[in-house]
Amino acid sequence: MGAVDQLIKKALKRADVAICVCGHRKINVDVLGYCMALFSNKKHKFTWMPNIGEADISRARSRAATYFLRKRQEDILLFIDDDIRFSEEDVTKIVDHVVEGKLICGGMYVQKGKLEKTIVLEEGDTITFSKDAKIKKCVAIATGFMAIHRSVFEVLIKAKELDGEPVLPHCFKGYDWEMYPFFDSRPVKMDDGSWIFAPEDWSFCL
Repeated sequence: MGAVDQLIKKALKRADVAICVCGHRKINVDVLGYCMALFSNKKHKFTWMPNIGEADISRARSRAATYFLRKRQEDILLFIDDDIRFSEEDVTKIVDHVVEGKLICGGMYVQKGKLEKTIVLEEGDTITFSKDAKIKKCVAIATGFMAIHRSVFEVLIKAKELDGEPVLPHCFKGYDWEMYPFFDSRPVKMDDGSWIFAPEDWSFCL
């Protein structure tokens, strides 16, 4: 894309978005239908980038993000789980927030039939569901419906530990399955000294 096209896209607050559904076997046909509806979106340009056949979700998301960063040109990576119901308006909202500078934005959803938290709010904060609800800063959000700006991955692969080693090593370099472990479930020590085992999405946010 030329410099003039980039300026026009920036002025109109448009983005090129890669849709990634990570699945071990097949993608739910309902979810596929929702995704297909996005290709006629009049504001943002959506492209298809599924990752099928990887049983480990941490590795699947990390490989997808690495492929997006190194092989694709889109501005935003949009993760959608293969059991999420959503509308075009829902997607446009989170993509718009990323374009406006939030960099990582997602939406809450019902998880396995229960209304349980799919986010970690800041201490003492609460959230209310309504059509007029405003965007809210969180500690961590679920990857099942999450948009991430390319610049986030670019910063992470350049980050160094105090000893100079990279925060995220380049794993399997030179192979088709190369990846940076952006998403990696791990134990996390809490402020009160207790431990939790953070899933790959919360770990990414932390």
